[in-house]
Amino acid sequence: MKAVFDNPDNNLWPNQFVNAHLLLETRKNVITAPAAALQRGPDGTFAYVVDANNTVQMRQLQVALTQGSTAVVASGLQAGDKVVTDGQEKLQVGSRVVPQAPARQNQSSGNIGSQT
Repeated sequence: MKAVFDNPDNNLWPNQFVNAHLLLETRKNVITAPAAALQRGPDGTFAYVVDANNTVQMRQLQVALTQGSTAVVASGLQAGDKVVTDGQEKLQVGSRVVPQAPARQNQSSGNIGSQT
């Protein structure tokens, strides 16, 4: 991208590079999940979901897009589902887990939500 704009305080020098972020699309009422929860296997993309009994189930997913550490899930998850974001290599379907709060609370937490 190339742009020309005023530089009244002379903060930028000619030919200096600037990082720009563009908003190309806004998706409303979508299900998001941490990208760390996404796993790839021979049957496609899946995630380990923790049920009410703290038992792990494998759930096939259709991912619409991934942006940074957040994925938009087209199908396979519901708002409020809890997914495993660490230690998946040690899990099997039916394993019991002890859910822990994420190290930092933000969009990449292990609870699935509806993002607007």
